[in-house]
Amino acid sequence: MSESSSGVNTLTGSFPKSHSSQCSDLRVTRTPLSVDQSPDSGLVATPLPSSRFRFVSWHRLEQCDVTGDQLTCPRELNLSYQNLGDPFQKENFLRILRRLIRVENLQLVDNSLTNLSSVRLPRCRMLNLQRNHLLCLRQLPKLPAVEHLSLSENAIGSLGGLGALGIGPLRSLNLSRNPVTFTQDYRARVFLCLPKLEILDGIPKLPEDSLPTRLQFPETTRMCNIL
Repeated sequence: MSESSSGVNTLTGSFPKSHSSQCSDLRVTRTPLSVDQSPDSGLVATPLPSSRFRFVSWHRLEQCDVTGDQLTCPRELNLSYQNLGDPFQKENFLRILRRLIRVENLQLVDNSLTNLSSVRLPRCRMLNLQRNHLLCLRQLPKLPAVEHLSLSENAIGSLGGLGALGIGPLRSLNLSRNPVTFTQDYRARVFLCLPKLEILDGIPKLPEDSLPTRLQFPETTRMCNIL
């Protein structure tokens, strides 16, 4: 493929995309981008309906004339490092999350998120909320289908609300670098609430995790003070 000195593609007659022309391109083109199906590409052969918008920031979507049939909810989405410092930004970000009814893999790393309880992600199987500001598990979104959940490096201090995750098919949970990990019998309590859980904080379930003897006999439990 060759280009002239003016930047025009001589084979297709198209101009290179620029930041300023991105929105106009979205209004005109209604055909999803093709996906590279070469053996080394590592990309899925079947294009997602939202493939055309995979390089568009979430806050720019409303600046384009995008209709529902053009932007079918993506199955995989990375919205990490959004620098949500203003309450207005956070509110609009939550509004975007509420529309992700078909997302299956969602990355929300380091977004200063504090409460997602108003969000429901009915098809999400993998959610990464690492390095946010969550204080308890009740601030999580509704996740009826989640299998892998990462909550490391938050500020979660108790296991309150953990039982809600036990209803779904949760297989792995990461709570490392949260104050709650210093709770007495931490691993035993988590596995007691989540019988389907296989991996906690990157460590598979151990035989001793299935025998919470001191939890079964609370009168013999000894208190542990952490200074």
